[in-house]
Amino acid sequence: MSWHTFKESEEYLVTEIVETLLEDMESGRVEDVKGKMPLIELFEKERNTSAIYTPFGSAWGSSPYNPNVWKRKNGEDLITGYRKPRSRKPFTAKTRKEVSYKTDGHCYSCGYKFKELSEIWIEHIIPFSLGGSDDIQNLLPGCRICNYTRQNFTPHQIQRMLSIGSILVREIDKQSKLGNDVLGFLKAEDQRREKNRKHKDQSFLVYESKPSTANKACEEIS
Repeated sequence: MSWHTFKESEEYLVTEIVETLLEDMESGRVEDVKGKMPLIELFEKERNTSAIYTPFGSAWGSSPYNPNVWKRKNGEDLITGYRKPRSRKPFTAKTRKEVSYKTDGHCYSCGYKFKELSEIWIEHIIPFSLGGSDDIQNLLPGCRICNYTRQNFTPHQIQRMLSIGSILVREIDKQSKLGNDVLGFLKAEDQRREKNRKHKDQSFLVYESKPSTANKACEEIS
């Protein structure tokens, strides 16, 4: 059974398409979240229209993530000029070591100290999905949570996340009404996502004031 409910030759609002794809990405089913984010951005630009689902094969040819399966009423592509993203290749142990040396074995974002190379989620400075290379100059070591959270957000979006998040963290720690409301929302959201996660102990939401065993990437730097 397919994970989505789109039916061939039927028309859907692009807002509905985006909502379905985002829910799938949050479910934990999707492994290459970073690679899918640029596709979501392509659909976002067409939010004020609709598209017809026209699969043309199996696998990628029928995937709702594939912009080529969505057509306008006149038969033209919803998104013109799209090409399938480059395929990713696993990084070698040598590359992981070289990238790790850049920050002395710490996550470049939160400072978490890696205990072993397998913990490193290599981050592209210029996103791979946007043409960034696998050259060592374009790579940084990140932890699982920071890597997932960054996704393909622009520098401005990341600044907004940090600015807004710093205020909300203080409110949560003070247990203010706003903080408690936000904390309640985050816990409910985490529980919703947990139902669809393959690994129940791998939450991507860090809302506790102290590191938890489920979120080892946020342990204090030792």
